[in-house]
Amino acid sequence: MPKSSKKRKEKAADFAKAKLKLGKGKKAPSNEIDTSFKARSVALPNQTIRTEEQVTEQGIPTTRRRLTYDDLLIHLRHYSPGTRKDALQGLRELLGNHQELIIPNLGSLLDAISKLIADDDHSVRKSLISFLEWVLDQIPTATLIPHAPPLLLFAAAALAHISAPVRADSVRIISVLLARVPHAVVSGTGLRGAKAEGPGARILDGLLAALGVGDSRGVGSDQSLSNSTKSTLLATLSMFLQHALTISPTFDRPDSSIPTWFFASSFPSNTAFDSFIALLSVRKANGMQRKGRYVELNKGELMAGPMDFDLDILDLDETLESNASNKSESEVPLLVLVSRLHPLLTATFLDNAPQLSLPTSMTSQSLELVLSVVELARLVYGALIRDGDANEPVFDHLTTFLGHMAPYFPFGETADLANIESINIKTREGLQTLNLAYAELVSLNISRTLPTDSAIRRRNKKGSKPRTDGQQIDEVASYVVRTLRGEQVGSTPGLPSALSLIAYTSLLPTLWALRSEKDVIPATMQHAASGSGAGHKNVKRAAVEFMGRIILINSDPRCTDIPSLDNAELMEWVLGLPRTAWEFGEKDPRGTELVLLILLRMNQRKLYDDPTLNALRQRLIPFFIFDHAKRGTITGPWTKLPDHLQRLALDVMSGLCHDGGDVRELTNAVDRAVAQTTLAEYWVHVRPPLKV
Repeated sequence: MPKSSKKRKEKAADFAKAKLKLGKGKKAPSNEIDTSFKARSVALPNQTIRTEEQVTEQGIPTTRRRLTYDDLLIHLRHYSPGTRKDALQGLRELLGNHQELIIPNLGSLLDAISKLIADDDHSVRKSLISFLEWVLDQIPTATLIPHAPPLLLFAAAALAHISAPVRADSVRIISVLLARVPHAVVSGTGLRGAKAEGPGARILDGLLAALGVGDSRGVGSDQSLSNSTKSTLLATLSMFLQHALTISPTFDRPDSSIPTWFFASSFPSNTAFDSFIALLSVRKANGMQRKGRYVELNKGELMAGPMDFDLDILDLDETLESNASNKSESEVPLLVLVSRLHPLLTATFLDNAPQLSLPTSMTSQSLELVLSVVELARLVYGALIRDGDANEPVFDHLTTFLGHMAPYFPFGETADLANIESINIKTREGLQTLNLAYAELVSLNISRTLPTDSAIRRRNKKGSKPRTDGQQIDEVASYVVRTLRGEQVGSTPGLPSALSLIAYTSLLPTLWALRSEKDVIPATMQHAASGSGAGHKNVKRAAVEFMGRIILINSDPRCTDIPSLDNAELMEWVLGLPRTAWEFGEKDPRGTELVLLILLRMNQRKLYDDPTLNALRQRLIPFFIFDHAKRGTITGPWTKLPDHLQRLALDVMSGLCHDGGDVRELTNAVDRAVAQTTLAEYWVHVRPPLKV
């Protein structure tokens, strides 16, 4: 019996494919089990298992969320970026309210936060940098240095991170550490051959790799860097090298208030140079006291100065031979660094310098990049040339770099800054810094040419490599003279005319290198006398010391190739020293000491002629005491000086009065000034006898 159609349809339905209609979902099977669920969450930021009574009883400092220090350290390891960020903010709150917790927990704190340097979340790293800037300011440097290694270790490792934002933030952290503990960061760099333990070499390699100039292990490339990141990298590298390269036996001299390394090449030995530095060195208050008794200077020393014998002259030939030998790159790691940096410095300068010549396109970022590049060049080339390690390729690189800078010097001249109201003082000072740095680089390149005469120096020998361009020297000399005289540079009346102390001290190597150029020494003398330095006592003190050292080195028989000074201008400047000593007075003891030492050393070397000596005696009288027409007797600045400076002043007066002439007025003034002081007996001992 045939099957009915109904049964055939039912059997076929089990294997039929359902047709889906547009806009309607698939029909769920009848035997499907629903596994979905719904839950509600309640966010309670102040939720805690501790009650207020328990916190009060235990006396444990907590945050507003009642989280203790240990709780916050645990939250720093939480999987949620928001929790880690909140933990950093909680630490800022807790340690800000209870700063007594910082020092006892410093080790655990820095160890915990150092692991966040390479955190994957940008907001956590940003909060970490802000927290580090705050907390490191609360810690004394001596206390922080032993606990700095964890931060330096993780920061150096983060420089090689695969993520570019992590590398950029690690550079910012290194910049923060450089501002607080620079010696701990740069220790172990070994750029000058001194081997020491420390993370400096690893950090330097990481910074170079991030800039794309490291070795093959670097993961970064300068082509992938934005201008802001590149600016931060260059600024950090510049700061790093500045601290790493300042450890120099000829640069850091605590007994001198200005840099003196550039004078060293004029002396035949280190002993002669050291004795020259000691001529104007600082005299300590107890330097002439031994076991409670004063050691008085004899009259012969007041007149002729201390006698010494330069033993280093015996080894002069051997010293010259050792200095003349060329060192390989393996012996001087700084040579390798310069060769790696030169392409980066050149390319970065050429990319950004054109924007500084057009007022409409000048940006602060371009200026910062150019400033960082020029500062790096000044640091590395200056260190090599000062140490005597610069070879021909180094001078070739420097000459090439100066050739790229020359068309823009003076920087800002073509931008017509006077008509741009938006240019702030920071931009103007930045352009002035560029001009001073260029002048210093030119002066460093001059040392490649041995002759000091300007005409000989500019003539290259046949077959020799190009030397410093004579036009560059003339332009720098002209700029330096105008700067010292306070004149405006070209068409840039907006540039600051008065030099700051940092700017002036950075200009000193240039002044010494250009001493043979026309008007450089007279402008230096004018600046030290009055000029733009008169309103800034720190600048004037440095100018007086520099001019005093020029006078002393000019009269030193051990020095050669030193241009002679104009005697009339020199004596006129010397006659202004009593007024300078009055201006310094007790407000600037170091400035007063410098003036007195210059007067003493010049008298010991018999540099005064009779008219100058007589005029100098008359002008020194008000420094001790003088009679005013209406106010009567007025004591000068001498009465307010420290004891050791009062003795120095009496020594100077004794020396000036031993050469004969009319000394009665000066000695009488000193007699009146010291009569009621404890130095009356000392003056009687050193006072010259009056001739009847």
